[in-house]
Amino acid sequence: MANPLSADHIAASQGGFEPQRKNNFVMEFGVPNPDDAEVLRLSVKAGFLPNVENDDITIPWGNEERYVAGKAKFAAGTVMFHDYVDQRTKEALMTWRRQVYNEVNGAIGLAAFYKREVRIIQFGPDGTILKTWKLVGCFPRKLNPGEADYSSGEANVIEVEFRYDKAVPDFIDPAIGIQNALA
Repeated sequence: MANPLSADHIAASQGGFEPQRKNNFVMEFGVPNPDDAEVLRLSVKAGFLPNVENDDITIPWGNEERYVAGKAKFAAGTVMFHDYVDQRTKEALMTWRRQVYNEVNGAIGLAAFYKREVRIIQFGPDGTILKTWKLVGCFPRKLNPGEADYSSGEANVIEVEFRYDKAVPDFIDPAIGIQNALA
């Protein structure tokens, strides 16, 4: 048995308990234009990991209650993008958003045209892909293009809240290698 006061098992030289770094991820967006998909991937500043919960179903009986899982709900998530002046980041996001709601004519788009697949890929510090999520039916629910401020010299950030139908995880065992569960 290991010494309960020791942390020798964490990131040990023989391996084991290597921490997942928050900055070891990419997001791939299934937008129609491959150039826009690459610009969005390279413009991500910060993203989210899928968050799911279930409603409770209450079953009363006598003086007690029991609970079972109800409908699953996936929480919307926010992605922050760098607003590069020499790239189409804002234009690509606004084009996608306009497929959801066109502010020129007031039309709401058809889901078949605005819902896309997004992949979140986490990898180890050595570049090995470890965890992936496929976000099904993803679309930009809110788009905040940033702000103008004479007193600030900071870079502008575009915030987009994405809604998605569900997230399908695929956790990859490094000993086995990449699995094709998301295909």
